[in-house]
Amino acid sequence: MNKFKSAKYERTIYLSVIVFVGLLLRFYKLGFQSLWLDELYTFMDCDPSISWHETLTTVLALECKSPLYYFIVKFLFIAFGYTDIVARALSVVAGIAGIYSMYFLGKEIFNTRTGLIAALFTSLNYFHIYYSQEARGYIFLFLFTVLSFLFFIRTLKTLSLRNAIWYGLTSLLSLHIHTFAILVIIAQALILSVYCFIQPDKQIRIKQFKRFGLSFLIIFLGFLPLINMLISTTQITESWIPMPNPGYFIDYFFEFFGNSELLKPILLIIVIFYLAHVFTTKKEENSYEGLSFNFTLISISLVIIFLIPYVYSILKIPALVSRYLINALPLIIIMLAVGINSIKNNFLRNLMVASFVICSITELLIVKDYYNVPIKTQFREMTEYVKLHSEKPYLIINERTWWQNSYYTKLFGLTSEVKAINKEDFVSSILIEKKQLGFWLVGAHNDKKLSYEKARLLETRFLLAQSKDFLDAWAQLYLPVGNENETTFKLDYRNFKPQDSNKILGDSVVTIWDGNARVSNAIDLPTGTFEIKFLSNGTPYQKVFPHLNIYVNDSLLGNYFTKENFEASPSLTFINLGKKDVMIKIIMDNDANNATQSMNAITEDRNAFIKAIYFLKK
Repeated sequence: MNKFKSAKYERTIYLSVIVFVGLLLRFYKLGFQSLWLDELYTFMDCDPSISWHETLTTVLALECKSPLYYFIVKFLFIAFGYTDIVARALSVVAGIAGIYSMYFLGKEIFNTRTGLIAALFTSLNYFHIYYSQEARGYIFLFLFTVLSFLFFIRTLKTLSLRNAIWYGLTSLLSLHIHTFAILVIIAQALILSVYCFIQPDKQIRIKQFKRFGLSFLIIFLGFLPLINMLISTTQITESWIPMPNPGYFIDYFFEFFGNSELLKPILLIIVIFYLAHVFTTKKEENSYEGLSFNFTLISISLVIIFLIPYVYSILKIPALVSRYLINALPLIIIMLAVGINSIKNNFLRNLMVASFVICSITELLIVKDYYNVPIKTQFREMTEYVKLHSEKPYLIINERTWWQNSYYTKLFGLTSEVKAINKEDFVSSILIEKKQLGFWLVGAHNDKKLSYEKARLLETRFLLAQSKDFLDAWAQLYLPVGNENETTFKLDYRNFKPQDSNKILGDSVVTIWDGNARVSNAIDLPTGTFEIKFLSNGTPYQKVFPHLNIYVNDSLLGNYFTKENFEASPSLTFINLGKKDVMIKIIMDNDANNATQSMNAITEDRNAFIKAIYFLKK
């Protein structure tokens, strides 16, 4: 008895440590990443300022999903605040529950050690951590899939009414998170058919039919109100999802573990151990325990989960995205846990577990630097930049993501008018109408900037005063160079010697990477006073940016430091007393000669890039 209590206490300690580590990995820097497009959909759907009915209709129309998850998020927003932490904390809770549930699934399907290994692997799994920190419902799909399998197996073993009800409820909840949960239910029905067929006892078969009949009745009745929604999803004829390649399931397998090069060989070795043990161990007949049962359960389920969406994608419309198949991840982790558990040698088994743990943590914290490197579209940083550099409420043109980004627009108190119109058409209209108003062009989620030709045309009358690229997002502030009565001259790389210009990051600019002067061709300026502005940027060395001295002919006009992004320089005033041939000379006086130089990429060398020079006659 003491030995039993000691073993139970030891298991409790192990499981508590595993869950605690999982909690830390999921709560740490929960708000570091910006909300990306899909998360912003959640925020717009669940906005506390709109009615519950509006949330329902929006979710059904845009998400084609059950409103259950969105109603929970909306309630939390009302109770605790309309913030990213609140929505993501809900996913963290589901992620922790998923780790805990994996222990019981592993224990139920094989043994206690398998459960602990499954919980440990889930705790450290990159894919699970990622979706435990996202304001979407996918981590709930993982959780309810685990619980569905847990109670499915318990019902098979015990045929208890309570387990049958719990199986029906957890499966129903998974369907209310994502329609791909139906794949698991189909797989379970097929597995049930196999074991009913080989069951020799007629009375047990009848009881199986009754218990699972009740489970499927709960699922059917609970999902009945959403049948029309499920049918409507099958009628979609266009998709942003690419066609899957035949080996996509291998890609997804490795993606579930962060595509880690460190983990790939370990994963393959564990799978080999699993398969070797399955095919060399005597199979149990009509048993719901052991290798024979878990191999049947895992193999049938994975085939159904991966095959049906693939066939649907080929025959009708692409529908495969890795996060949609997160319900396959519990089965894969259980397979790995059983594979390691099958290793008889204690030292080798512990070595495999330790290798998996070390490589997982190394991948997460060092290789990916997960908690410090942005990996989601930076809507937040883009909007914050617009707010910071808006001296007045300039018009904002956001062609593709204006609705989703309105959450951040409100959060940062931007009062600017936002228009969701084609940016190319907008630029054409202001050039035709000769409008002299400043405006922002912003884009995110694969939204492209202006075409090269249209941007060059725009810069004949507008100065790119602020510009910054973010991860999958960008923002550009254009201000009028002058008013309609001013004469404007513009110089660019074509007004310098060809050897002084290069194409840097997709744009042709005058490049300065040494202390030699860059001298423009002579331009014919009329007599008068001119304001000169440079559109430039630079790369720093030891945190110091290039310092440029500006000469008109041989007279020093002024100097300034470039900045990280293309921005307008301070204005320099030049009075032309009648000299016809005017040349601009630019010299960098703080070149870092000891640094590696490159004209085609940003390096630690000090390089300056001049995109345009404007002359405004006063």
